[in-house]
Amino acid sequence: MRFGAPVINCTRLRNDRLESDCPQRHFGDRDARPGAFGASGSRRTVTTMRLWSLHPKYLDPRGLVALWREGLLAQAVLCGKTSGYVHHPQLARFKERPDPVGLVAEYLRAVHQESVNRGYRFAAERIGSSRNSGHLSVTHRQIEFEWHHLLRKLTTRNPQWRARLANVNRPEPHPLFRIVPGDIAEWEKGDAPRRIAAK
Repeated sequence: MRFGAPVINCTRLRNDRLESDCPQRHFGDRDARPGAFGASGSRRTVTTMRLWSLHPKYLDPRGLVALWREGLLAQAVLCGKTSGYVHHPQLARFKERPDPVGLVAEYLRAVHQESVNRGYRFAAERIGSSRNSGHLSVTHRQIEFEWHHLLRKLTTRNPQWRARLANVNRPEPHPLFRIVPGDIAEWEKGDAPRRIAAK
């Protein structure tokens, strides 16, 4: 099965970035998730998106597919192609850099490479053409939080995959990120991050 939809060409974006850098986002029934974008009157909040700082190799098949879709959605948001998720906190670290579109494209390329490693067929043409040789920073506490969060999800969703990760002592970050000392990111929400940070 091929994940994704055909790419079409349009006009320039607000920031004069050519459309070739930002492929058109096509929302299908499974991608659109009505009410998930946090707009006025929506039934769900914007906290559903997660762009893992962890290396995608740790994700089970369902998680990798979800990350691919969320990454494409993030790309659409940063390209100005959808009004949903515009203020999502997990996009802040991309927006803080001079070329967020190029960074999210590099993020997606690493996810796509993992899909290739597994023999999946993600639609690489949906990744924008922009390139960025830079990296983003992620704190060691953020990696720790995401790792425990992932393990909790896998315990119920895919115990067999969870067992494969039992011997991982120092989880690697997504190739776009470099680990630095520090606390859990401010854009993380809920009580779980604070509990881990207090340890």
